[in-house]
Amino acid sequence: DAVAQAMRDDAKQIGDLLKQRRDNIQNMSAIDDLRSYQQIAQAHADGLQKLTAAFQTLYDGMSPEQKKNADQVFQTSGHASAASHG
Repeated sequence: DAVAQAMRDDAKQIGDLLKQRRDNIQNMSAIDDLRSYQQIAQAHADGLQKLTAAFQTLYDGMSPEQKKNADQVFQTSGHASAASHG
């Protein structure tokens, strides 16, 4: 439940910020545009931090086989590839 809630909260916050950005994009200065992008990036980073903490609890309770499966899913999901490319 904690993992799903972290994902829902993150999606809502980022969705709200994206809507706000879309609604105001025509009137944004270059600085406003950068600040808007920064807010979205920060919300993503904050959400990822909360998701990681929630997932850690779930992962710690998994059997070795479940952990292996989770590890494989994450390795093929693009996260490992994205991290290796900086």
